[in-house]
Amino acid sequence: MTVAVAHALPDPSHAPISLRRELCHTFLRLRWVHLVVVLLAILVVFAPYARVAHAMPDAPWDARFMFVMGDIQYFDQIRSIAELDFGQASVLEGRGVGFASFPIVSLAPAAAFYALLGPVGLMVNSIVSLLATVGLSRVLFRVMGLDAYPATLGAMSLALVPWFEIGKLGVVSLLSFWNDRLGRPVGTIPLLLIALIAFSLILRSSRHRQSASAWMLLAIGVALLLQGNFHTGVVVGLASVGLLVWTVVVDRRQWTRVLRRTLLAAAIGVVAMIPFLVARVLEHPDGPARLGRIPVDRLRPFIDSSLIPYALGVFALTLLFGVLSWLMMRRMTSATESESDAPFRPLVIWPALIVLAFFALPISTMILGQGAQLFHFRESLRILATVGLCGGAVMLVSRLIRHRLILAGVCLLPVVVHLGYAWTAAPVAATTYRFDLGAKHIPVVDGTDFRVAFKELCGELRSDRYRDDLVLASLDPGVSVWWTFMHGRFTFMPDILTATLAEAEIERRFVIYCRTIGMTPEQFLNRIVRDHTLFFRLGQGRYTANARYTLDPIETYSPEDQVSIRQTHPTRAWNMKLSTLQQQRLLSLFSDLGEAGPNEPRLDVIVLTPREIELGLRPPDDRFQRTYENFFFRVYRRRAEGGV
Repeated sequence: MTVAVAHALPDPSHAPISLRRELCHTFLRLRWVHLVVVLLAILVVFAPYARVAHAMPDAPWDARFMFVMGDIQYFDQIRSIAELDFGQASVLEGRGVGFASFPIVSLAPAAAFYALLGPVGLMVNSIVSLLATVGLSRVLFRVMGLDAYPATLGAMSLALVPWFEIGKLGVVSLLSFWNDRLGRPVGTIPLLLIALIAFSLILRSSRHRQSASAWMLLAIGVALLLQGNFHTGVVVGLASVGLLVWTVVVDRRQWTRVLRRTLLAAAIGVVAMIPFLVARVLEHPDGPARLGRIPVDRLRPFIDSSLIPYALGVFALTLLFGVLSWLMMRRMTSATESESDAPFRPLVIWPALIVLAFFALPISTMILGQGAQLFHFRESLRILATVGLCGGAVMLVSRLIRHRLILAGVCLLPVVVHLGYAWTAAPVAATTYRFDLGAKHIPVVDGTDFRVAFKELCGELRSDRYRDDLVLASLDPGVSVWWTFMHGRFTFMPDILTATLAEAEIERRFVIYCRTIGMTPEQFLNRIVRDHTLFFRLGQGRYTANARYTLDPIETYSPEDQVSIRQTHPTRAWNMKLSTLQQQRLLSLFSDLGEAGPNEPRLDVIVLTPREIELGLRPPDDRFQRTYENFFFRVYRRRAEGGV
């Protein structure tokens, strides 16, 4: 293979596009640049693992794993799907109960790799997802009118720069297209790209407008995207309706043919939506409530006014990049758009998608009369803005820089910067949302890092002493997830985000645990009002409170909470507050229920964290014995029948 160092030859990007050819060139033709992409993808995925390995050199890999990947709440659901159990596989008595609400489709690849390789499969899933993102981004850029070589470089720059703190405008990052957060974007970005490729093909070419396969691909992409990233799926779905209207106007002489294609595509889309529809029928109504589903007034549409400056800015930039790139391409290649194939139309039309992404929030809530996690609509705007800006910028730069190696250096600079940051500068963080640390930073006791305590705890729980123990209870979600996902056992209290049990059963288990470790009513009340408890153990989105919505009348909340609620933006989902009505209800449940006994759910191991230890909490000595303690954790194991 040879590396071209001469000026780049003009590429006939204005020639009719062939999706099959572009897919073959992207995924099947092995070139040196493809090998570079694979190498960079592996480095990007393994960079955080290398950081953790440096910070925890003598820790087993499964302990390190807990400090790398975001949204560990999805781990148990991945295990459930891998076992073809779409209920609550992480709870012993709840196996097969209920049906997972979200997001089965986007987690399915991770579940497949987990079934084949165990937890290591998640790393493989990240690499495959990243490579698919790069490849599909290249195809999308080709459809948008970029030459082959710049399209490859642009796709690498777009996809190989995960989340980290650079390039921010306001509160929305511009350089955050792919990262290894489970559920979203891993598993959903490729689905988004498939939908955008089909959308752009239909927009660009009359041949694809008249092709049933292009419309079916768009329907499948939107249907699957709705099941993985509902908010972005709404944006692309609304855009697809507009695309259909535009097609009918353009091809009005063939409206019957358009209608047949649309009906066929709609039928295919419904088939692709079957998992989503089945979940809606089988799920327990408490599931969507815990995900933050709230009723909204259709006559009071939600407008995220804080995003107006950002939306206007990216709209202007994408329009500028698109128009300049289009004009420069026409001047330098003498290309002229024709009715049959207009290669630059998808690029110039991108600003319209950004406008639609901004208005998707009010449109969606007006149509549905309900919403969930509405702040994710701003993520949809960011993703579409990133693609549009990257596509326009790469096309513009490729027209200005004609030397291939210089162009490669400019496009890959963000990747190099990220890799240098990831491998050398960024510290590993164990944040409060993964572990019940009680502080924003990793605590250090007598010079000992919290990660050391967690590593030692994992080593203890892996020992033969606990080989017959199945069910662990802890208020620390990191400990519970390690026990269920890495160790293949069961948790006494499921994670709220992916739980399929009824809320009443989840509350009952939480109360039993609190009674078992000896909480007083006052300690219980102090615990249930904490954000950490509401996020991981009780209700989660069910208790969302903001300026537009509260579960109970606002007068039933404490004065401090009322101030917080009125100051919380209506689109924010995780400002969770308990009214006095809910506090009294849960306190009554606490008073009525006893601790776990012979007829209660099985409980073998209890792991306490400093909050409980400082309060002097512990399970009864006649039923549990202390088996291990370090500076952070304390472990109790159920005594054998008749044991002392």
